Amino acid sequence: MFFSGRERQISWLIRELSRGRHIIITGKFGIGKTTLVRHLVKLCSDTMKDTSKWHFIFLDFSQTPSEMCRKLQKDLAMRRERHELESLTFKQRRSRIAVKASYSKKKHVVVLDNIASLTSQKLSLIQYFLLERAFQFIALTESFLSVRELFLLRAALTPAEVLELGYLRIDETLAALSSASEKNDFGWMDSHLRMLATVTKGYPLGIREAVERELRRHRQNEDAANIEANG
Repeated sequence: MFFSGRERQISWLIRELSRGRHIIITGKFGIGKTTLVRHLVKLCSDTMKDTSKWHFIFLDFSQTPSEMCRKLQKDLAMRRERHELESLTFKQRRSRIAVKASYSKKKHVVVLDNIASLTSQKLSLIQYFLLERAFQFIALTESFLSVRELFLLRAALTPAEVLELGYLRIDETLAALSSASEKNDFGWMDSHLRMLATVTKGYPLGIREAVERELRRHRQNEDAANIEANG
């Protein structure tokens, strides 16, 4: 329901990925950066099925380079080599991952989530995989990332395209709220939908919180009705 009005961004992402571009998505906390990419993953899976040319791997960028490499190792299904890999140094593990990814039939798209800061070690890891042509990247940055760090990220990911994710328009917000109402049998009238759209101001996190509040209210009413019926 939170993707009403994001069709243009989805089409743009698919086009840029098909061109082999790296992508940087910026925006304030709660604007829907991660959710947007997860929707893209689901859309590719549903429409392309086994023929999907992309394999998406989500990495938590707040982790250390070593932890991120272990996650890559797991997602690349390097299980047969697990015992051997455990004894490798960080640089050896990184090299094995690059080789594995480079020889894959599918293009591995690494989604770097939660980029709040950019250390030299993490930047070095990105640059290494880029030089080895192992991965395509989607980087999700918080709005408070410094100008210098954003510049370094864009320089490292060249050629990269930037998508600044903003608020939903009023019609998009109404569509999202209406979809939530129908899906959960809220019974929200047009006047209530417009009030919520005005209050949330097209902020996806605000929309989700409004829906979750209504879900909690419905559960409380159901619990109260059950207690009364069984009392």
